[in-house]
Amino acid sequence: MVLPDRIEVGPVAEDQIIDVPLYGNRNLIELVSGLAIDPLLNAVNPVTIGRYKTYKQVRDDARLPVVLATKDVCVRTDGSEKNPVLGGCLLAGGGTLVKKGQDKNLPRRTDALKVAGYLTGHSYDPKVPQDLTGPSDPKGTATVAGDGALKLAMAMRGGNATATASDLFGLPGIALAAADKGRNSNANAQLGMATALNADTDEIAITWFGQKLDLTKLKNNTIVKNLSDDQRAQIDQLGEMADLQIPALKEVSCYGLNTSATAEGLGTCSNFLGTFDYYRDLRAPKAGESRQTQYGLTDVTSLVFGNDALLKQFGMLGGSQSTAFLDSLLPALTSEDQRLKFAKDFVRYTKNVETLHVMEPVLDDEGKSVLGDDGKPKMKIKMVEVVDSEGNTVLEPATETVTAAWLTSDYGLREPLTIEWLGHKIVLFPSVEVNGSKRPNLIGMPEITRIVDGSNRGLLPKVSLVQWDAPFGLGTLDLAKPYDLPATMAEWRKTFTLDDDVKEIGKVLEPVVKDSAKKAIDGVADAIKSAPEKVKDGLSGTGGASTAPEPAAPIQPESPVEDAPVVPQDSDSTQGSGGASGSDGASGSGGGSSSDSTQGSGGASGSDGASGSGGASGSGGASGSDGASGSGGGSGSDSTPGSGDVQGSGADAAE
Repeated sequence: MVLPDRIEVGPVAEDQIIDVPLYGNRNLIELVSGLAIDPLLNAVNPVTIGRYKTYKQVRDDARLPVVLATKDVCVRTDGSEKNPVLGGCLLAGGGTLVKKGQDKNLPRRTDALKVAGYLTGHSYDPKVPQDLTGPSDPKGTATVAGDGALKLAMAMRGGNATATASDLFGLPGIALAAADKGRNSNANAQLGMATALNADTDEIAITWFGQKLDLTKLKNNTIVKNLSDDQRAQIDQLGEMADLQIPALKEVSCYGLNTSATAEGLGTCSNFLGTFDYYRDLRAPKAGESRQTQYGLTDVTSLVFGNDALLKQFGMLGGSQSTAFLDSLLPALTSEDQRLKFAKDFVRYTKNVETLHVMEPVLDDEGKSVLGDDGKPKMKIKMVEVVDSEGNTVLEPATETVTAAWLTSDYGLREPLTIEWLGHKIVLFPSVEVNGSKRPNLIGMPEITRIVDGSNRGLLPKVSLVQWDAPFGLGTLDLAKPYDLPATMAEWRKTFTLDDDVKEIGKVLEPVVKDSAKKAIDGVADAIKSAPEKVKDGLSGTGGASTAPEPAAPIQPESPVEDAPVVPQDSDSTQGSGGASGSDGASGSGGGSSSDSTQGSGGASGSDGASGSGGASGSGGASGSDGASGSGGGSGSDSTPGSGDVQGSGADAAE
């Protein structure tokens, strides 16, 4: 959305109807006309009420040009003119008498400017045409993209804001961007949250003809005080709108799987895998303030482990009594100096650059230092000459920068270690402020000060209370009683949340796991049920019904023997006219059949061998086990028919 730099209530006043006693229903502009133009004893002027009915009429009359009258004339409220009668306008039908040489538009311009100034207290010069400020046009661009759960882009006064967010694994992506005064803001979040807010929305004003609305005079009017409760409520609502304080939007923060944000003139950040964090302050240096650049390793497990885990603050995983994130949400979104903190830091390195005024001693007329009440020289800010953008030489305060390096963690020591001994106090790991929290600087130099009150000057050192915070829900070790180890360990165990956290996480994941397992089992069952059909479809080739193959055509001998007698066949034998056929055997011309044997006409039969009349071993005969030869050819199982004399050995031999 693109916002205007102010909200003008003038056009809205046309639709705000008020039941005015004795005058009926009037809109707010009509009522103000009767109260602002020649009021009668702080009450409505019955003549001028309703003089103006629309916002446009007031603006049109206020900008009327100066037109000098060439003669005396009566000017009416609608701009028409009549000649005076007996030197006046009463008998001429009303109007305002304008003498020759005077501005004919002055009466109308004066009335319009009275209406314009009544609800603001602003004074206008009616002698000069006034171009009253109208409604403000929104300027800027606001763009949202992605399928994220929440995307908000807001711009005003020429700003350009872009918010891009994407959900991942069903978890939300949130991107918020706001830009103002021609600056750019971009926020990108893929599973996580990114904010780039830099808009001075606190400068949006509620105005009446361009001036800040002030209803004090209206509320104190007699006739308004006598309105009914319902009618006064309408005016009170308008007053509440005028008193509304809209906060500025000032925040740059990133956290999630893949998040980044940049708000021009404020800051830039990025966070990857909820672990690798970066932030840089982009504000211009200012004396007395610091600008930081940070590199951190954040603890993603702190979202679920610990008493103040982020998800617990949202009522998940059993809830939490601590709401540090929620408590800091609004202040962080509206302040330049605070940042949203989603997770705790394993470690964070901060480069802190502080800008300071350069001080110099105050000198008297003789050039000597002036001493203060404490006996020390008085100091003042040193001024130097600079050339401004227009080329003029001006004096400005001189500044210098001081750079420091800090290393902090949300775990380990909670407070700096303090030792008081022999009249001195030694502070180890002095605290520094990072992102709104004070933590010990692990690389800070010790601070040594003298104890001036005379206490703790004994020989035995006094050591401050030591508290050690542990990650992963392992609680806080408090060494308030270092010599009572059982009590110390018992108190430490009370701060453990790891076991309870794991149970709560299990409760959350149990329905998800059960649902996933059920879907997997259902998928396997469906696959088993459909397996027979898939096998059947695979065997049939095309997925249809299988068809038995047609029987092969009988093999015909190439040269059949005439007048061959018909001989019955047994198992494992074959018969052929003028030849032999059979499994593991053969028969000659005119021969019979027997298991694994051959028979010839007029010959004898023998197991796995044969000889007969009219045949001979060798060419035209048969001899040998599982071998056969025959004149004229033959056929057999797993054999090839042929004519002439063929000799083979064993089954599956060719004839």
